[in-house]
Amino acid sequence: MSVQVQFFISKLLSICLLIISFYANADSQQISDYVYDGAGNIISINTVQNTGPPVITSLSPGFINRDNISSFIVFGINLKRAEVSTTTQGLTVLNVSETSENEVRFSLSASNDAPIGSGVITVANRLGSDSTPIVVANRVPVIATSPSPIALEPNGQMKQVSLLFDQAFASDQVFDVSISDTDIATVAQTSVTLLAGEREVSVDIAGVLTGNTTLNINQLSNFLAVGVLVVVTDPFPLPSGINSFASKPLGINLTRYDAPSTVSAVTKATTGVRVNRYVAPATASAITNNVTGVRVNRYLPPSTISAITNAGTGVRVTRYSSPTTNFSLSQDLGVTYTPVAENVSPAQVLINSSSTLLIDGESLNLVTSVSIQTNDGTILNPIFTVNPAGTQIDILFDTTGLSPGLAKVILTTASSGVPFSEPLGEIIEITN
Repeated sequence: MSVQVQFFISKLLSICLLIISFYANADSQQISDYVYDGAGNIISINTVQNTGPPVITSLSPGFINRDNISSFIVFGINLKRAEVSTTTQGLTVLNVSETSENEVRFSLSASNDAPIGSGVITVANRLGSDSTPIVVANRVPVIATSPSPIALEPNGQMKQVSLLFDQAFASDQVFDVSISDTDIATVAQTSVTLLAGEREVSVDIAGVLTGNTTLNINQLSNFLAVGVLVVVTDPFPLPSGINSFASKPLGINLTRYDAPSTVSAVTKATTGVRVNRYVAPATASAITNNVTGVRVNRYLPPSTISAITNAGTGVRVTRYSSPTTNFSLSQDLGVTYTPVAENVSPAQVLINSSSTLLIDGESLNLVTSVSIQTNDGTILNPIFTVNPAGTQIDILFDTTGLSPGLAKVILTTASSGVPFSEPLGEIIEITN
C-alpha cells in the first residue's frame, strides 16, 4: 500500500472519530468556572455539565403586580449559565444575578399597562429551553391613614382610622383587614368594602398593650397585601409647673419672658423668629416678618388674651398668662401656644348617617363646646369627647335630616374660639 493511500485512510479515520465524538457529546454542555487568587493566578477549575435542556420545576413567587419590580427564583435542573427571557407585553427581565445547576435568580419589572392575567417566563441554555407561567396582577395601591401614624393608647377603646387609597377603583373592592399581633391591638372589622369611585374607607382599631404591630390590608384574590404600622403607647402628660422642650432646627425660640417694664426686642434667624427678651408690653408692639417668620399684631399685658397671627411658616400664640421664666422650642415648623386644632377628618360624611369626626391638636382639653354650622344656617351641638392628653377630640356627628353641602366645625373655650392650624381645616362636606 502506497504512502499516499495510508495517509488518506488515516485522515478519514480521524474525521470519523471527530464526528462520532461530536454526536456523543451533542446532548450535554460542559461549563467550566475558573477561580483566581489575588494575583490573578488560576487556583482551581470547577466543571459542571448541563446534561440536556432546562427543566423548570417551579417559579417563586408565581406572580408580579403591575408597576412593580420584584426578584424571582426559577428552580429546576440543567440551569447552569441559563438565560431568562419573556415575550409577555409589559414584562421586562432586568438582569440574571446568579445561576447554579438547580436555581436561576433574576429581576423582573411589570409596567402599569401589562395585561392582567397569565404571562410566560422562558429559561434557555445551548441545548434548548423550557417555559413556566407567571400571573400578572393589578398594582398594589398606596394606602395612607388618617390619623398618621396610627398611634393608640392601651385602653381598649375603639378609634376610627381612615384608609386613604391613592387611586379609586372602577368597581367595588373588598379587602380583608387584620392585626398581626392581637395581644397589642385589635380591629373590629374582618373586611371592608371600598365603593367604586371612592378612595376612603374606615376601620375601628383599639390598643390593648404597649408595643408595635401591623394592620394588614389584603386582597389575596388579586395578590394585594399591604401592611401599616400601628403604635400602642402610654400617654405622656407633662408635669405641672414650668416645662422645657427641645426643638427641631426650624422654628421659634422664646427664651425669656419678663413682666412689663421697658423695651421689647425680637430678632429673626434665617427661618423663623427668636424672641430673646420681651418686656414692657404697655402699648401695641409690632413685629414684622420677612419671607418666613412671624407677625405679632398686638401683645397685651399678661392674664389677658394675646393674639399673634402667622404668615408662611411660624407660630400662633393664643394665650400667655404666666410672667415667669419659660423656655419653649418648636416642633418641625413653628411653635404653638395652645389650644390649637388641626384639620377635621374625614373631610366628607354621608347624609343620613352617623360618623365620628376626629380633630388632632394641642391642649384641646380646654375646649368647652363644639358646634357644627351648615350652609343653610343650621347649628348643631353634637356630643364630643377629648382624650386625657388633650391631643384629640372625637365628635359624634349625625347627618340625619341635613341637606348636602359644606359645614363648619367650631371649637370654643371658656374665653375664646380655637383656631385651626390649616386653612379651611374646619370645613367638611355632607354628601349623598
